[in-house]
Amino acid sequence: MNFDTYLLEDRLVRLAADSPSKERTKPERLLKRPKATSESSITSLDSASKPLGLNGVRLMGPSTDASEGGLLAADADTTLCVADAATVISCERGSIPPHLAIAWRNKCELDAALEAVPGGSDVIFSTEPCDAMSLANRVSSLLAELSEWDERMQLAGARSRDLMAILDVGEEQLDNPAALLDEEEALIGYSGDLPENARSTIWGEVLKRGYSPMSFFGTDELEDIRRQLAAESVVLITPRRGKGSTHLGVNIEVEGTTLGCIAMVDVTSPITQGQVSIAMHVARRMELLAETLHYEPHRLDVAPWCLRMVLDGAPLTDGLLRFHLHRIGWRQEDDFRCLCFRIPTENGSQVEVNSYVGSLKCAMPKAISIAYEDVVVTVWREKDYDVSDPALSQALCADFPKGRAIFGVSSSFENFRLAASAYAQARSALAIGERVGWTGMVAFDEVFDAHLYQELEGDTRLGEFMHPAVIHLINTAKPDHITDSLESLFTYLMCGRNVSQAAKRLYMHRNTLEYHIDAIERSLGCDLSACSDDELFRMALSCVLAIQSRSNLVE
Repeated sequence: MNFDTYLLEDRLVRLAADSPSKERTKPERLLKRPKATSESSITSLDSASKPLGLNGVRLMGPSTDASEGGLLAADADTTLCVADAATVISCERGSIPPHLAIAWRNKCELDAALEAVPGGSDVIFSTEPCDAMSLANRVSSLLAELSEWDERMQLAGARSRDLMAILDVGEEQLDNPAALLDEEEALIGYSGDLPENARSTIWGEVLKRGYSPMSFFGTDELEDIRRQLAAESVVLITPRRGKGSTHLGVNIEVEGTTLGCIAMVDVTSPITQGQVSIAMHVARRMELLAETLHYEPHRLDVAPWCLRMVLDGAPLTDGLLRFHLHRIGWRQEDDFRCLCFRIPTENGSQVEVNSYVGSLKCAMPKAISIAYEDVVVTVWREKDYDVSDPALSQALCADFPKGRAIFGVSSSFENFRLAASAYAQARSALAIGERVGWTGMVAFDEVFDAHLYQELEGDTRLGEFMHPAVIHLINTAKPDHITDSLESLFTYLMCGRNVSQAAKRLYMHRNTLEYHIDAIERSLGCDLSACSDDELFRMALSCVLAIQSRSNLVE
């Protein structure tokens, strides 16, 4: 993967600072420095903002010159040549390659080498005094490290289909925390640890409001920013309100349309040209993913990112959550439901995952749908879709394989922050539906008893939870009467011992139910009207556990 020399130099500066050598000379920047205009605080990045495409390192020896064809080969544009200053001095001017790093031992040697380099088109940088072989090895190691980082960044984006995943990995090479803003300057998310002094900069207003207020900049500063972004897609500015801080903005564009930007402030370390190169490289990776996913303006999905943050339990302020929900017409306190569909694992390709997410988006366009863990998660407002509407179930099942259209649905919840708990309910309902072999929507409210039984059974013997009277009833009743006796007792207790109401629910004559309850009390040897509320609740729970087991659970 190609990386420009600014990025490499930025990493070499770090190595120089950590070098065990007693002689630590700060690397000199011999590249063309960004130049500030006389009137404006905007920095022009001119040619420095264009990647040079270096992906290899070649050692330039004393005998290697243009006459031997070793330096001006076909891949010269993608190769960085490294040489001792003495080698550069001894070379003819025409044999010096366009990309050159000079290893020097003293200042006089370096000055002489620079005089030998043709001006205008050569790109040169130097590091602390060392030999050419050592420098070549270090640069090669840096290229390998950056390539591994770049591969992880691409893989994170491909797996999650989320631009924030790219920034989370890209931030590893950035010295300052970075934010991802959409085309309206709204905060999608940020990566990196924010120090306390960050809140004295524009970061404070961004975190409070949920977006980057353009009022932070003066009118003339805004004009300069727009002009610079239109020309280079990269801007550096030291705003008057910034208390001396420098701001970096790198546009994210697809086919000439701005989708958002990466923003950074030098709250931790100065923004070097190498840091600009890293931010640009991360932005290019985002552009590639956005182009693959056919992103459009106003389509950097912020609400799905909020849902993912809530499911992950990540910190998300109420202000930021309310801001992004408001942008899609939702309120944090609306009534919601959550749905889960398990993604088939035969192929598991990202294309297949996207197709299932897309199918749910088509069936429920007013909902938020994301791929999360091994399922597709959809959250919607109850005012938009009625879970009891047969048309909704038909729309969901239409685009899914026959026999696999199983959707776990949570209970209703009244705050978006409770989506994580609702997600757990939807997964449980989905698992029960898969085990039983149901299709369509499986509501957690309808399978709660089975879920409770399953969870308790997995951790301990159910007999430990059951009331002794119910255990006695199970063991003494006739096998074919156990279920009827348990259902009669449970319904009677849930109706507050109202015989008439319980008989209606059981579709049973009042006198018949009275006979059953009398028989149960004789068998238990107790008067239910004399039992405490705690005892009655435990009896009712015991009946549920026993009914779900469908067998004698007491050994």
